[in-house]
Amino acid sequence: MKKFYKPQINVKLVRFGNNWDGGYLIPACIVDRTEYLISFGVGYDWSFEKDFKAANKNLRVFCYDHTVTRRFWYKYTIIAFFDFIKNFRQKKKILKYFEYKNFFNNRDVFHFKKKVTAQESNNSKEISLKTLSKIDKYIFLKIDIDNDEWRILHQLKYFKKLLGLVIELHNIDLHFKLLRNFLKKNNNLKIAHIHANNMGGISINKDPLVIELTLLNTNLCKNYQIRKNKLYKKHKLDFKNDKFRKDINIRF
Repeated sequence: MKKFYKPQINVKLVRFGNNWDGGYLIPACIVDRTEYLISFGVGYDWSFEKDFKAANKNLRVFCYDHTVTRRFWYKYTIIAFFDFIKNFRQKKKILKYFEYKNFFNNRDVFHFKKKVTAQESNNSKEISLKTLSKIDKYIFLKIDIDNDEWRILHQLKYFKKLLGLVIELHNIDLHFKLLRNFLKKNNNLKIAHIHANNMGGISINKDPLVIELTLLNTNLCKNYQIRKNKLYKKHKLDFKNDKFRKDINIRF
């Protein structure tokens, strides 16, 4: 992989979310300081948000996903029901909607059925990053929006109290220049962790096409050390996104 992807700092990491797809490693030093966790992309997995909230009782959780609607849950539950009848498996999926309602009915936890956009709009079903950046609190971002991350990446500059973020990046072989330019312009955001998503496939060079990056704002968080060891080693808290697929090794 290109060298600019290599983690630049050493910092203690903790894992929030599942031990498969949906779990991420983030710096331990920002957990208690974070006032708002803002997540782009929910789907049927909010394990990351749930663990973060459990670790920080004062946290406010704002989730944005315009695709998770009543129709989404009808379809999801019906498929889960017939899958259970046919194969007697995935019983938990039938009750997933009730888990969703239970978590998002908590005080300080919200799901907004809005699409996150780069441009400000009068559309009530959309919200821009510039609007969200007006929240004058310490923020951590989770971004998992299936290729749309490239459309909003440059807008992260508006967040003045951004402690850090975790972001899933798709088709990095096509968009690596966008990320490289973003990191150059926002050099306070340092890569603390990289993970290959084994559900995204590999390039002709056998590099992952989808990665998860954890970035720390070193202007606001000082509990880190500049990485001197040039060797890259997989973190002990890393797990395969899909446990049935072969893992993808990262090579620099």
